Formats: sequence, structure tokens, C-alpha cells
Amino acid sequence: MFTRIVSVLWLSLVLAVSAAAPLSAQERSGRDLNSEAAQAWRFVDASDSKELETFIKHFGDTFYGDLARNKLEKLSKTTVPVKKGKVEGTYDCRGVNPNGTTYRGTVSISSEGNRYRFVWRISSGQVLYGAGTLQGSALTVDWGDKHPVIYKVGNDGTLRGKWANGTATEDLVPVAREY
Repeated sequence: MFTRIVSVLWLSLVLAVSAAAPLSAQERSGRDLNSEAAQAWRFVDASDSKELETFIKHFGDTFYGDLARNKLEKLSKTTVPVKKGKVEGTYDCRGVNPNGTTYRGTVSISSEGNRYRFVWRISSGQVLYGAGTLQGSALTVDWGDKHPVIYKVGNDGTLRGKWANGTATEDLVPVAREY
């Protein structure tokens, strides 16, 4: 988590410095914009469309700007926008445990009235069950632990969650559906 905070702060600093004073074409030619973009790219969460859009705004004329546009295009094809309050479906899951180890899997979410049923299928073979409620953009899921998973529902349908009293994280990305 500390690494993520440092990454976000570094990216914010780089973007703030590059946006502080618009540079003329002559001033830009004296800077190594590709080098700055390369440094900033290391800290971009390529699964976050907002970060990619911000990066493109500042470094769109570079090789890394092209990479960000390609990632953003792929992301828009793999995520499924959800209607406000509608989170049912299948999600790719990836998370970080409290001890720093990572995991992947899938999550199926179904609704029963105003409650949501969760089934996590972790790649290790573990299957977990939970139930939750949605209030605004916060989805709180009890899954048998002392602390629930609390997801924030993004506009792109991604669920970003914290669990184990905020010491662990989990991202759920909607799986593209064929119609």
C-alpha cells in the first residue's frame, strides 16, 4: 500500500510540474519529454482509465502517450459500463492480501431484492461466499470475516475494494459480455 501511495504522489508531482506552466514549442524542444514520460509511466495504473486520460493529456505526443492510448482503448473494450446501482455480472478479480501476497480469480455477483450475492472463485481453488448492500456508490459485502469488503463502484463498472480493515485491496473488473 505504501508503494501505491508513493506511486500516486510521484505521478501527481510529475503531472503537476508538467502542467504548471504551458511550454512553448521552443521550450518543449529543449526538454526530454520522452524521458519525463518514461519516468511517469512507471507509476501509472494502466487499469485506471482516469489515470490514463490524465497521462495522455500531459504526454500524448510521446511514445508513452501512444502506449497509454492503446491501453485506454483496450480497457474500454474489456470493461462494461454499468447502470447506476446495477452491479450484477461476472468480474475478473485481482487483489493484495494483508501480508502483501497477490491473488487472482473471478467473482460472480447476483441480486436478490436489494441484496447482492457474491461468489469468489480464487485461482488457488478457494471458493468464498458473501452478501452485501449498495448505498450510493459504496457496496459493503459481509463475507464471514470480522471486517467487510467495501467496494467503490466506478463509472466504468470497476469495483475497487478494501478489506481486512483497509489493509488489503481488491479490484473487480467487469468481464466483457457478448450480446
